[in-house]
Amino acid sequence: MTSIVSDPADFGLRIRERRHELGITQEELADVIGVHRRVIGDMERGKPTLQLRIALAATRALGLDILLAPRDR
Repeated sequence: MTSIVSDPADFGLRIRERRHELGITQEELADVIGVHRRVIGDMERGKPTLQLRIALAATRALGLDILLAPRDR
């Protein structure tokens, strides 16, 4: 499944959906990437101040890739 993420809320929704697909808790994901569970909750709620390194670690841990592509104008 490929999705276009246009804002932090979209990103958080995709992270939550994938975490649920894999059947893991916020606590388990937090342990894998070395952050507090609250950071995962904030990410899933679309908190706009999320650090890129945490976002990248979460996507890797969930088996997702972030792809950058030019937008058609």
